[in-house]
Amino acid sequence: MVEDDSKDIFDDIDRLMDRIEEEIEGVVSGFKKDVDHLKRPFVKGFSLGISPDGSPFFKTFGDYDAVHGRREPLTEQTVGDDFLSVILEVPGVEKEDIHLEVAEESLAFSAKSKAKEYRTEVQLKETVDPDSAAATYRNGVLEVRFKLKGKTNKGYKELKVQ
Repeated sequence: MVEDDSKDIFDDIDRLMDRIEEEIEGVVSGFKKDVDHLKRPFVKGFSLGISPDGSPFFKTFGDYDAVHGRREPLTEQTVGDDFLSVILEVPGVEKEDIHLEVAEESLAFSAKSKAKEYRTEVQLKETVDPDSAAATYRNGVLEVRFKLKGKTNKGYKELKVQ
């Protein structure tokens, strides 16, 4: 008997749609509790994609605590032949406001200025060499670039933005 892979993908899509619905309901119910924050702009969005192992993923970005103005930045990862690049959109902060911590499989990011606060942890698409990390910040866009690495010892490094 032939196994039906289409059922698996539709089950995954159903689960993703349930998560999206829960996320939207949570945002709306949070807005109903305190309407003062509606007097300023807010951002909330999501992206859907396919992970390297072929399973679909759901990722949110934007205000994760709209009442206090904390945001999760929009992120994008690009994998090249020997590198991985992570782009984070974080307008409204200075280079000195940015704090990065790097491990082989994740990037922790936070930034806080007088007007904005961002925070996220990015699970990297590939294993990287933390010692090879370099970060640049220009016009509200942070790029962190790594050399790829095979799965060996778990490394950790605090990273300064150039």
